Amino acid sequence: MNTDSAKRLIDYIEKRRPKGIKELSRVVSAYYLWKEIIPQEIIEKHVLDLIVDSSRCYNSIRDIARACSALIDAGIVYNSLIKRLEMGQSAGSWNCDVYDTSYALIALADAGVYNKEGCVWLMDNFSSEWKHTGTVSLIITALSKQAQLDEHEIYSRFIDDHSEWILSQRTENGGWKYLATGNIALQALIYAGHCNKLQPSIQWLENETCRGQIDQDKMSTTSAALIMISTGIYIRCIKNTKGPEQTISKNNI
Repeated sequence: MNTDSAKRLIDYIEKRRPKGIKELSRVVSAYYLWKEIIPQEIIEKHVLDLIVDSSRCYNSIRDIARACSALIDAGIVYNSLIKRLEMGQSAGSWNCDVYDTSYALIALADAGVYNKEGCVWLMDNFSSEWKHTGTVSLIITALSKQAQLDEHEIYSRFIDDHSEWILSQRTENGGWKYLATGNIALQALIYAGHCNKLQPSIQWLENETCRGQIDQDKMSTTSAALIMISTGIYIRCIKNTKGPEQTISKNNI
């Protein structure tokens, strides 16, 4: 995605005035990936709003985890959020819920905290009921990030097998059925080390961005931010690796 497309998404997000932890956390993460083209005062305002909202959040594990990860992207380690996550774990999981557990493990990994018990719970409890692209993608992101901290060999087979399944769910145009799910899938595959297989999916994402959803106000704030995150980490991944796909437009960051 070139900088002009990124600026269109930023303008769209700003017009919608992000609010709440879910929106603000995605926006903060997205803006720090593209911070070279965004005024610092805009980023700082969203960070401050996120800090205020997260300081009042005690019940939603997902929101606590989202805020924790986003603030770490902004260079802020909010220890009280990390402590809330750690205290919320019971018998391996968070609320015996795949989504709460995945988000919590992602945030802890972002904070540099390895949590083997949670990772093992995800693998041991995996079943056909969880076999949905978005759900599997969250699990793979959690395990991939945790595996970077320790004991990668325990998780590598599970990550590889289920990453291939996510890839197999792509449509003929390189994407997935839903835009939000596609973004989550893309991010999972990048963290799992499949960056070199994702050029068709990135093209699909860019095509979706250009289909008039922004002009028609049909895209959610979260989806717009997720697109910026997916393309941002993809570009970063390509820049950090050598291969045939390392051809990036001069307009790309």
